Amino acid sequence: MTYVHVDADGRVHYLHGKTIDYPGGRRAPIYWFSRRTLPGLTLEALPPGYRVAESPVTRRPYLRKT
Repeated sequence: MTYVHVDADGRVHYLHGKTIDYPGGRRAPIYWFSRRTLPGLTLEALPPGYRVAESPVTRRPYLRKT
């Protein structure tokens, strides 16, 4: 089951994530919300230590560290 967030306007957003490699060998996870599901990139739960927040202007969700 994919993690779903419904924003203040009633639109559905799906949580996605992947790990990227930076030059020099450092790896870091990135997370984003999309209105469509992307196979292989959807997440089932929020990553530990994060919560969902919404931009007051655009109403788009994003993850914020707690």
